[in-house]
Amino acid sequence: MLKVALIGLGEQGWDNILPSLAQIEQITTVAVCDIDVNRAKLSARKYGAKPYFDYIEMIEKESLDAIVVASYPDVHYKVAKLALSMGIPIFIEKPPTFTLGELEDLISSNTRNVTTGVGLNFNYAEAVSSVDLLAKKKDFGKISYISISHYGNKPRQPIWGLKSTVKSFLLAQAIHPIGFMTKYADIVRDYDLKTINKDGNLFVSGNFLLGDSSGNQVIAHLATGNLSPHFMWRLELITDKSIVIRINSLWELEVFDSNKKTNLIEKTKRWKDVWNPSPLSNGYSRTGYFNQFSQFFDAVKNKTEFKSNLKSLVPVYKILDILEKELEDESL
Repeated sequence: MLKVALIGLGEQGWDNILPSLAQIEQITTVAVCDIDVNRAKLSARKYGAKPYFDYIEMIEKESLDAIVVASYPDVHYKVAKLALSMGIPIFIEKPPTFTLGELEDLISSNTRNVTTGVGLNFNYAEAVSSVDLLAKKKDFGKISYISISHYGNKPRQPIWGLKSTVKSFLLAQAIHPIGFMTKYADIVRDYDLKTINKDGNLFVSGNFLLGDSSGNQVIAHLATGNLSPHFMWRLELITDKSIVIRINSLWELEVFDSNKKTNLIEKTKRWKDVWNPSPLSNGYSRTGYFNQFSQFFDAVKNKTEFKSNLKSLVPVYKILDILEKELEDESL
């Protein structure tokens, strides 16, 4: 059993991360830490862990196999620097840092090559994992087009001690769809953006031409903003083998395939396959938290690289910097 500690017991840590960790068989959460004494004690009692109110004391006293941190980006950076200096694998809830420079500093600090992870749970959702399995089949082809819509209703003002609503929005919301885009191609070759930045209302719509080291190209369309009445998410993929994939709200997965055949239907041309998670499937699997942590701790145990690691966030932060400049210019 891997001995794990969680730092940060706010909304994300309490609602999603702690319950997800409790379901991972190969770990035990031995310690929890938060500056809110009551929350730390309640979490410790509920999950059988030891409460701490100072993460430095916790790391020094506990013999940990991995640390999970879900706090403010400045705390993420400090905890990660300490963990990496001690050779302790670290999983950081997004965003891991405020800036690309801080991210690159953490990467260079990992001189012991320990496993690192960043929380991009949508990349590990059940529906997305099903697409990843389909993509391994030769008839699937290579992805040529991605369209991802990620709409929310916040933030409308600066958070985490930042002065900029734009940067707050990009780090809190836009990082998710961009992290998904760069799963498939991570080199930005060209882009065309349209932006809105007025009275805290933010929206970005645009196309990116992405590539990879093999020369493959992907056209990616991104639409994200804080103008929605509530959170909404939609994905569409098209491959060079004429496969179309659609995912709605991480719930319904549609597959359109010109080769579809069935004995029940004579005219198969416009039919599709549809997949839904089981009604009994828990929300942590559907939204990706369970798969994300399972794969991360497998990587920790085997001393291998986790896919959503610190290095993988470099192209994400480069795109965030592009969006920040466009949005800030819009406000001038």
